[in-house]
Amino acid sequence: INGHAFAGGWLLSLAHDYRIMNVEKGYACMTEIDIGASLTPPLNALIKEKLSRRLASKMMLEGCRLNAKQLFEEKAIDMAVPKEEVLSQAIALGEKWASKASLGVYGQMKEDLYQEAARALKYGKVIRASL
Repeated sequence: INGHAFAGGWLLSLAHDYRIMNVEKGYACMTEIDIGASLTPPLNALIKEKLSRRLASKMMLEGCRLNAKQLFEEKAIDMAVPKEEVLSQAIALGEKWASKASLGVYGQMKEDLYQEAARALKYGKVIRASL
């Protein structure tokens, strides 16, 4: 994330495995509350899976803007680095974990880990697993 990540841009970043953000410039926020728009159940499920309840509430209900340092402290991003390191750190992280993905189970494990969001995004609605 090399700059601002508002609304859909922030949601797109949440759909990724890792988030590395420019510490020198940019904010993330959910502006839907300010324009009177609601989120679909799949997008709500994604937010619930990736953010703490407290942070999700702060971003969704207050439209709070957070910088990279704050997002890192909230565990919403994995790294807050200088602008010139964003791409190199992303590549290094991808290379570090690429061998795990090549084993063929990475996608299934992610789907299991983020079950509600994965099902919601796949089927367009929230489908809770029965116990």
